[in-house]
Amino acid sequence: LLQMLSQGMWNTDSPILCLPHVNETVAEKLAASKNDHLPKLVTLAQSDFSQALHTIKRSGGLAHKKAAAVAKVLSSLPQVTMDVSIQDRVLRKKSPADISKLGVTVAVARSKFKRNANAFCPRFPKVKQEGWYVIAGRKDANELLALKRLTFQKKANLSVKLDIPLSEGETSSHNIKPFEVYLISDCYLGLDKKKQNLGGQSQEK
Repeated sequence: LLQMLSQGMWNTDSPILCLPHVNETVAEKLAASKNDHLPKLVTLAQSDFSQALHTIKRSGGLAHKKAAAVAKVLSSLPQVTMDVSIQDRVLRKKSPADISKLGVTVAVARSKFKRNANAFCPRFPKVKQEGWYVIAGRKDANELLALKRLTFQKKANLSVKLDIPLSEGETSSHNIKPFEVYLISDCYLGLDKKKQNLGGQSQEK
């Protein structure tokens, strides 16, 4: 919901519609050439601006000036990485009312970091700063395990610790039911990260 409000878009819209001069027609052209994946375009613009500019002009059919504006915004958008580590130490119950928990550390890094930079939200009525949520849960069971908010306003590398509640019979990461950790933007569609099958084999999306 926050992403939709910030960008003035539906979550079913193509994320590249947040970019300047990119309308439905341009988005369809980029999709036809398989150049409509926002994270891929961000990575390209930050690693090879000239190639990104050429791709947008050729695939999207935009004039040089408009394509340059698109590439400039892409080069400023967040490119984030997320690593999750599980500490096989259970926070033991001190009393019958306490819940045993498993320690999880989530390390997040953002490229193109600028202190106190504003988010790119041209349709939002106010200046908005970029924020992210780290969420642990089980999607198939509609179960929320932990949630914390973080921002990259002061530094590019952050680390947060989550306590994952353990159910009866669970004693460590080896026998805990698999869960996922998500890194969710509060203003951008299509840039979220996910680690799944934690407690088993970890996979990032």
